[in-house]
Formats: sequence, C-alpha cells, structure tokens
Amino acid sequence: MVDRMPAFPASVHRIIQLTADVNCQARDLVRVIDTDPVLTMRILRVANSAYFGLQMKIISVQHAVVYIGLNSVKHLALATAAIGSLPKESTEGFDADAFLKHSLAVAVITRRLSKRIGGVMKGDGDEFVGGLLHDIGKVLFTHFEADALAEAVKLSKEEGIPVYQAERRVLGVDHAEMGSMLAGHWGFPEPLCYAIREHHEAIDSEDAPPLRDCIFLASYISERRQAEAAAAEEGLSINYPPPPDFVLRRFELTIEELIEQLGDLEEELERVLMLA
Repeated sequence: MVDRMPAFPASVHRIIQLTADVNCQARDLVRVIDTDPVLTMRILRVANSAYFGLQMKIISVQHAVVYIGLNSVKHLALATAAIGSLPKESTEGFDADAFLKHSLAVAVITRRLSKRIGGVMKGDGDEFVGGLLHDIGKVLFTHFEADALAEAVKLSKEEGIPVYQAERRVLGVDHAEMGSMLAGHWGFPEPLCYAIREHHEAIDSEDAPPLRDCIFLASYISERRQAEAAAAEEGLSINYPPPPDFVLRRFELTIEELIEQLGDLEEELERVLMLA
C-alpha cells in the first residue's frame, strides 16, 4: 500500500530534500517552487490571507519567503501536497470532510502545544505538518482497503472499542503504523514518523521526542472536543478519560489546565481551513 500510494509531486520531493539541509538557501527553494504553478498559486493565496495578517500584498514566492519565512513556505508546500492526496469523496467508513477538519484541528493544536514546551522544540514547522498528517494512514486504507476499513469502523461501533484497535483485528495493522511507514517513505524526519506511529498508544519513554507528546495530546484534545460537542447536542455530559500522566509531564499541567490555556481555537481553525 505504501509503495502504491500516489507520490508527492517532484517539486515537493525536491523541497523536502533541500530543506533537510541546514544550509539550504532560500533562492534554491524559490527556484523549485517557481517551476510548479499550482504550488505557487496555493502558497501565494495562503500568504495573502488573514491567516498571516500581512499589511502588504505578496506577489511572488520570494516575497513569501521574506515575509512569512522559509520554514512557513516549506510547510505550506508540504501541507498543500498532503491535502491534495486526500480522497475528495466520503465512502463507507471514511468521512472526507470530517477527516480533513480533524486533521487541520490537530495541526493547529499541535502547534499551540509546541509553544507551551518552548525551547525544547525546534519550531521549524514540523509540528504543523505532523499534526496534519497524523491520520494519513487512514487514507491508505481508503485507497486500497476501503471494505476492510468500513468493517473496522462497524466493529468499533458494535464493540465500543477505538477504531485503531478494530483496524488491528480486521487488517492486522492500524492507521498510525501505516501512516508512520508512509511518512518515512516520503522522506520525513524520524521524530515526525515516531510521533505519527504513537499518536494513539504512546510508550512511556524519556527519549520520546517532544513532537510525539504534542501530537498525542492534540489528537486527544480534538477527539475530546468532538465527543463533548456531540454529547452536548443530545443534552448529555460525559466524563472523558484523561491522557497518560507521562505525556503531560513535559507541560507540567493537568489536562484541564492545558486545555484552558490553549484558549479559543475556533478562529484559527476557520482560518486554516483555507489550506483545503
């Protein structure tokens, strides 16, 4: 499935290669993006949006690099390519619209959480891309094992177990493992692959990259918000189980305190939907 997954455009692969080098020059990145008209258009559209809130109009990729930064341009390119790989239509067991909204929510929350950690994170934008791609393994299943994915979703509902556990029973592997394999195949760094692999069942390890804890908690918070909103619509309340203490350790806060300090997410979520 990983080998058969539609590849990123050649320009995006070249961007990944270039920016993996700490000595990457902005002019080299601009030269690659300028050869891809679709990528250029998407980057300029987002750079000129309210999301960045710039006072001047960005008219070129070179302008975008100067005013929003090299890493922001890199990660807009990767995010655009990743979203382009998603199925456009919902199928049984896969709601395309809900998938995209959840992925973007986790990307936004992951970035906010990374700022709580401070100097531990590199702040190079991998937190946004990692959040965006954390469930990309589901796309593999949708492309190549749609019937099995629908069966896993049905099993999850019937037995009240998480979908990823149902996936293991039906497919022998879950979407987190598959997503990690795909991220590695696409050339993403190991801390990001590790974080995707463990975004449901994290291992208690002091060596775990901080990105893992950010994505794990971002996924947890997004799913919790959805569950609480659904319960509220039915006039119900739920006691959502807390995340493991060792994941919260880096933040030195309870989950309730952490959620409160994240503030209102709705405005940023609305802005980031423009990536879609």
